[in-house]
Amino acid sequence: MGKRIDIFVVLAIGVFGIANGAAVAPKSPMSTRDTNVPMNFTADIILRDGYFLEQHEVTTADGYILTMFRIPGSPANPIRQGKNVAFLMHGLLSSSADYVISGPGRALAYMLVDAGYDVWMGNARGNTNSRRHIFHDPDARNTNFWDFSWHEIGYFDLPAMIDYTLAYTGHTTLHYAGHSQGTTSFFVMASMRPDYNKKIRSMHALAPVAFMSNLRSPFVRAFAPFVDQLEWIMNMLGVNEFLPSNDMMIMGGQRLCEDESPFQEVCANVLFLIGGFNSPQLNRTMIPALLE
Repeated sequence: MGKRIDIFVVLAIGVFGIANGAAVAPKSPMSTRDTNVPMNFTADIILRDGYFLEQHEVTTADGYILTMFRIPGSPANPIRQGKNVAFLMHGLLSSSADYVISGPGRALAYMLVDAGYDVWMGNARGNTNSRRHIFHDPDARNTNFWDFSWHEIGYFDLPAMIDYTLAYTGHTTLHYAGHSQGTTSFFVMASMRPDYNKKIRSMHALAPVAFMSNLRSPFVRAFAPFVDQLEWIMNMLGVNEFLPSNDMMIMGGQRLCEDESPFQEVCANVLFLIGGFNSPQLNRTMIPALLE
């Protein structure tokens, strides 16, 4: 997430990027029978579950290179031309993996594909799938790569991905579903770039966030008054990225948060601290996968 410590406002809404742009040629649809598959978490899940996959890239007007995943068909609903497009956008601290991680019969992306939709999943700038820029280095100490918020995601990223998806499929409109930050960024696009409203056939807001006043997260409420000071400290320490995905995070999640671990409930409460307490809605068995 961004260098600006909108970062804690970010914790409930989302802070990632923006777009408008050109694209790299996509890979052909793949299945689990193919050997030349992309090595990333979302793609591995989709191929493991037996669904077809395409990986696409789009470059935003301000230089961010975003990855999108397309699931054009499944064993239950084969690939064919003319399917209605469903575009899914993730929330804060998340990625396109959110929509497939629960597996067939439960994950929203799979349910839509099996119902006959052509499903596309976006990734906001800065997450593990969209961590590139035409000239900024996200790992450099003094870099402008992380200087963005959910405003830029809505103003640049969503238009770029939507334009690419419509041009590639030949459609003029699509169905949009966003979760949390995926709704906030949509509201930015719909208000700041109203010409895109005509490209949206329907919009489905999952856990929508437009205002912060009703947040229940004790973490966000405790730190919100000190955002400017925290940003200054993090800048001085050269900390640009919040909760980066790395081997230590993955290993820690697997060993400390698995079902057999006595620390699993600690892991659950860390998530509740950020997102608010909702124990019945958390599948604890999936915490290691969520952290990965």
